[in-house]
Amino acid sequence: ADTDADADVDCDLDDLVFSVEMRSPDGTACEACSSRVSLSIASLIANPCEEDLVFTTTDSCLVSSWEIIDDSGMGMGMGVICSPTITDWDIPAGDWIEDVTKWGPLSHGSYVVTVTFDDEASTTASSRFTVK
Repeated sequence: ADTDADADVDCDLDDLVFSVEMRSPDGTACEACSSRVSLSIASLIANPCEEDLVFTTTDSCLVSSWEIIDDSGMGMGMGVICSPTITDWDIPAGDWIEDVTKWGPLSHGSYVVTVTFDDEASTTASSRFTVK
């Protein structure tokens, strides 16, 4: 029978939850965003474990790139320039870290946003949203 102690031992980097969301200027997530405001992309890594975990990136950035593709397949991307320093990101137990990047306004339509994190596996997360 598993005990809580056994569950803690089994918790590792594979348990981290990667996600991305669009945000309004007030910082709230929106799945139906307004076309009249400048949007931001929030890239998140959540730690559901009961102990702190360390996520390591290949340089000084948490995220290497963002891409937004509309329903017609037209894409817009943004990369970043980072210093070549391997970086450890402490993610507290039951908490998350995030990287928020200003994107700007988008026209009406449906989109998919994809973020690529800067780890060796180039972990990605995607989310669908609309602009009205």
